[in-house]
Amino acid sequence: MKLKISIGVIIAITALVVLYFFVYLPYKADEYYNESITVIENDVDKSLDLINKAIEIDDKNIDFISHRALLYLLKNEYQKSIDDIDIALAKVDTVVKYYTIKGKAYVGLKEFNKAIDVVNKGIRLDDKWAEGYYLRGISYAGLKKYDESLKDYNKALEFGYTDESIYSKRGESKAGMNDYAGAIADLNLVLQGGSEDADGYKQRGIFRYKFGDYEGALSDIDSSLMYKKDKDQFYFKALALTNLKRPEEAVNAYKEVIGIDKNHVDAYYNVSMAYMQLGNSKQALLNIDKAIKLRPENTKIYFRKGNILAFLKRPAEAILMFDKVIDSDKSDATAFYNRGVAKGVLGKHKLAINDYNEALKLNNKYSEAYYQRAVSKINVGGFPAGKDDVIKAYKLGFKPAEVMYNKYYKN
Repeated sequence: MKLKISIGVIIAITALVVLYFFVYLPYKADEYYNESITVIENDVDKSLDLINKAIEIDDKNIDFISHRALLYLLKNEYQKSIDDIDIALAKVDTVVKYYTIKGKAYVGLKEFNKAIDVVNKGIRLDDKWAEGYYLRGISYAGLKKYDESLKDYNKALEFGYTDESIYSKRGESKAGMNDYAGAIADLNLVLQGGSEDADGYKQRGIFRYKFGDYEGALSDIDSSLMYKKDKDQFYFKALALTNLKRPEEAVNAYKEVIGIDKNHVDAYYNVSMAYMQLGNSKQALLNIDKAIKLRPENTKIYFRKGNILAFLKRPAEAILMFDKVIDSDKSDATAFYNRGVAKGVLGKHKLAINDYNEALKLNNKYSEAYYQRAVSKINVGGFPAGKDDVIKAYKLGFKPAEVMYNKYYKN
């Protein structure tokens, strides 16, 4: 009798163990998985915690693993996402959704060639995979292969891709090809119907600025600033205001940029000219020196400082700036020309002529250089010495040369 009771207990315990491991735990794992899916939109961290509990129960379930890969993707933990999705792909390599996750992760890592390879595998499974073409379009754009990018965006639209972000992306690729009219047209599609898309307005504003529509750019940037504020918005607003010859407002916009990012070299560089337009040479030099301190290897900043110093009638200091530019780049015709002008102001006309000679070797259509060389030659050897250069500048359409020709050489 005792033996029968013992066997019954063992059978009962075994049944409970079987129920626990083969019924309750799988049920609980599925419960965690389903709840993870339910909360994903509102709380990614909670969703990740739930799926980890499911994986603790069943670490071989590729639905759980692929779902965690998606969550890592949403948290921008791209390598973890790739590691998980590779586990799923090792078991089943015919699920296009897996290639979507892996492709997006590589895009997030800016490993665009790897993203393209992944997408190509998915397209071989489904040659009408709209999201795949979209992802490959982003990847080609990241590699600056804008022609290929546009083809893929258009393929994505052809196969039913509906997220309007594709028009923003396609616009970026058109802008990369300097087709700003086409880029603006794509952003119009995003913003039609009074959209409150701050990034869309900002992007269209930048495209309009680059297209030369400064009023339109200013309007769009101001619209984007109604919803959020960042340094790029203020920067392009300042550039638009500068081109609209509104330097005081431009200075205020540049101050907003610098308030957000005290190391914004381009803001210091450009605000210096806005201050010059306002006649505030002290602030102009102060800001250009800040730009030089932040990026001492950038010769265009020395060039700008040289121009400011020349304008302020400080030619000797200007020459030092142009020296730095030329030491770095002996192919810069404008630097030789400007240094020549500064030397001419100091009365060093023979040295100025040498600089104009170098400028003209680099650009034999440089009408201003012919004209200024004529001026220096006249100062060295009289009016006959400058005749040929005046005629060359005149024939290239330089108006001051025409005036000099008519006054001194025509008869």
